Amino acid sequence: MRTRPEARPPRPCPLLCDGDASPLPPSPAADDQPFSWTTPKDGGWEYFDPNHQITICDQTYGGHPISCVIPDNETVDYVLAEAAVQRLQDLKRLDKPFFFTLGHLKPHPFVAVPQSAFDRYPLESVPLPKYPTYISNRKTDPEPAFYSCTSVNHRTPLLERNLTISPYMPLPDNITRTIRQAYFAGTTHTDEQIGKTLAELERLDLLESTVIVFHADHGWGLGESAEFCKMGLSEHRTSVPFMVRYPSGTHHVVEEPVELVSVMNTVIELATGEPVPSGVSDGVSYAGAVRAPGTAPTPPQGFDVPLAFSVYPRCFHSQDPVQNPCIEVHNSQFSHLGLSVRSRDFRYTEWRLWDGDTCTPRFDAEPAEVLLFDHTDDGRTSFDGDFEQMDRSEDPQYAGVRKQHAAWVAQQWNAGWGAKGCGKDSEATFLGSGE
Repeated sequence: MRTRPEARPPRPCPLLCDGDASPLPPSPAADDQPFSWTTPKDGGWEYFDPNHQITICDQTYGGHPISCVIPDNETVDYVLAEAAVQRLQDLKRLDKPFFFTLGHLKPHPFVAVPQSAFDRYPLESVPLPKYPTYISNRKTDPEPAFYSCTSVNHRTPLLERNLTISPYMPLPDNITRTIRQAYFAGTTHTDEQIGKTLAELERLDLLESTVIVFHADHGWGLGESAEFCKMGLSEHRTSVPFMVRYPSGTHHVVEEPVELVSVMNTVIELATGEPVPSGVSDGVSYAGAVRAPGTAPTPPQGFDVPLAFSVYPRCFHSQDPVQNPCIEVHNSQFSHLGLSVRSRDFRYTEWRLWDGDTCTPRFDAEPAEVLLFDHTDDGRTSFDGDFEQMDRSEDPQYAGVRKQHAAWVAQQWNAGWGAKGCGKDSEATFLGSGE
């Protein structure tokens, strides 16, 4: 996460920050436009370093502990919730339409959680991954698809025992349980803080006049197939919660895949009744699917069925199976690019060699790795990777499915992903997102 280089300010910027538009290194200046911040600096909110919740924990061996306990009222998410409640009260007094965003931190990073949250998950009862090792692919070893973050390797309990993440050897059960316990506890703590905001909306009599959207930014690996953290294209890393509460709406589930790039279009149409003009956004509006149960979400622009696309690079310049996730690497230096599409019943991913001169994937060569998983009837309820244990990419019965999904990936690249080329240094550096 990008932070100012000076000393840590005492309070977090939860949603409406100061008007200082200077860029956060190594962020391009375009990331910090003045209109992005509506609360003045003298109002008390400053940029805030979330990593303080790592550094306040005891450190040994130069690494971070997997988890540590802090008081309930000292977590970033507690302060965020308290600030959100106050801000909603201010907005109520203004008695005008408002757009309000709140970004919580936990469960990432998964250290520094109140004891009350840990108590919900006794260590001995925390489940272990159903599939604790990676399934070796026939084509390459190690495979571009595999990634487990090196930051877990830096955690104190692993350093003390000289352990590292391996695709083919699971961590000791107690360490895996400790990592999972901290993540579960962080999720529960944040869930409680979100509840404060929703309760305040109801108390202020704003609930039935407000569109509420909840979503996460990415998935996470907790030892499934020996993978920890994010930076990959498997189901548990690309799928996130995405819920919309619409006044007078009815509860229903949309079974087809949707994309976060369409959140803005959806919110604007639900709030105003008017669609976003064509060409303004890369997304589409799901307002119809929100309002009317049984209505399929609008397909991505240029497609005729609902799909969700994801892309992630690799900087695979060594034989270390825990590959460089390409953070802060210029896109001309990538080694591979993973392109993935999720349809209603399948996830298809291909990892292609990367042409650093043109900054495009090598569609003229065979992919370095192809994965096709059948998610028919998975119900979006499996967190163990049950439906991604059998690669169907070379199964003759799935040849038509593979061909169709490969065509969708190529179409999406040609339509949007590949439009920018290599670009300038400041515009083409892949910043990723932390550990």
